[in-house]
Amino acid sequence: MYTAERTDLNKYVLYKEGRQTVSTIQFTDKFAIWPAEGAPLTASITGSALDAYPQFSINGVSYTARRKLLTNNFLLNHYDVWLDKGGEAAIKIRLEPPKWKSRLSYQGQDYILERHGTFTFRYTLSDAAGQLIASFRETTPFLQFSVRRDFSLQTSGPIDEVLLTFAFWIGVTRSGLPAISTSRPMLSPLDTTRLPKL
Repeated sequence: MYTAERTDLNKYVLYKEGRQTVSTIQFTDKFAIWPAEGAPLTASITGSALDAYPQFSINGVSYTARRKLLTNNFLLNHYDVWLDKGGEAAIKIRLEPPKWKSRLSYQGQDYILERHGTFTFRYTLSDAAGQLIASFRETTPFLQFSVRRDFSLQTSGPIDEVLLTFAFWIGVTRSGLPAISTSRPMLSPLDTTRLPKL
């Protein structure tokens, strides 16, 4: 059993039972642009005071989140998003909104991250055969007026924590991959959609 919390607009922390920190995710600057390869104006932003990248620390190992623009639509665009470690993609996902399923690649295996609610934060992570691996949901009290958000991350067994952290983060940013470095606040649960039991 894992939990996660958004401690401010720019930082998430994942915990094991007993509040042992597994990973942290944060931007280096509060108000900056996350550049995407192939996007207009990226060349003028990269290397300036305006650019910033999500930084991950997973069990003491550092990663940088990067993305590449695959389309050039007015609203909904497709992206490749990955965690960079020493110039290599450690884990990668292709996002094609408005699809609710995204294919994630990690260590030669494919996984499916699926959204299960329009107004709620509910996701499942399955292997390529459809076997459920993990489910994520928000547990923030309904009337909490704060940037803080709480999440439950249930797993069906032992799980690689790079895979868990990346899949969870993709979930919390899935509503369009905001260009600025503040994550869009999750809405509190408003429906009764049930996830498969682990």
